[in-house]
Amino acid sequence: GMMYILFVAHYLTLLHAHRHPSLSHPDVAVCLGNLVRKKVLAKTAGEKLIKNYTLAQNVQNFLRLTAELPFDPHKASAGLKTALARSLKLKSFKQLEAQLGKFSEKDIKLTI
Repeated sequence: GMMYILFVAHYLTLLHAHRHPSLSHPDVAVCLGNLVRKKVLAKTAGEKLIKNYTLAQNVQNFLRLTAELPFDPHKASAGLKTALARSLKLKSFKQLEAQLGKFSEKDIKLTI
């Protein structure tokens, strides 16, 4: 999830910063883009990491403002789940669950 993506961005930045000083950036999505541009991270892996990080961050931001944490989808109201999906421009909460379920750390192969 989100912690894995943060780890990848920080680890690769620290590992390659001596050759590419411009890699570092406080925005993780920008940092991942920098890693892709410098060919430290494969384009497909970088795009997938950016997409999933952005989705997870948007979910987290919405829930911080609207829900009791920790969020339990089994206890959440239908209205809250619908509002969350709509805030992400998705048709349903089930679509969000499917999107979040597609990401797996195994899909991102790193060569270090």
